Amino acid sequence: MTSSTPEPAHDAVDPRLAGSDRRLADIEGRLRRQRRELDRVSREVTACASLLQRLIPQLAALEVRLSEQQRDPATVTGTPDEVEQARSIVEEVRREHDRVRARLSGVAWYEDRLRKLEERIEALASGSEEAPHG
Repeated sequence: MTSSTPEPAHDAVDPRLAGSDRRLADIEGRLRRQRRELDRVSREVTACASLLQRLIPQLAALEVRLSEQQRDPATVTGTPDEVEQARSIVEEVRREHDRVRARLSGVAWYEDRLRKLEERIEALASGSEEAPHG
């Protein structure tokens, strides 16, 4: 009968391997967090893109209406009632122009937000540690 020498205990792992395991666990944790953040940002981009797609036709229609209203800058002559009606129409055009300007500002804000979200997605996808916040 031969006696065998006891094998070293499995818990006496090389310290370098234990360090590697910790680093791997840290990397896996960061990867999980980045995937969650990527999913969240992706949903946000989808929602913003959807909203932008709904705004684009409205903006186009407003631009058409505004250009139609601006085509005839004829001098108004007529009865006092007709002049008053013309002034009323001019005021309506000005209000519409203000609404269009406000909507354009909203569209510009959404475009900027989408750009920032796309940058964050690229940063997350490229594996950078921290995505820029915007």
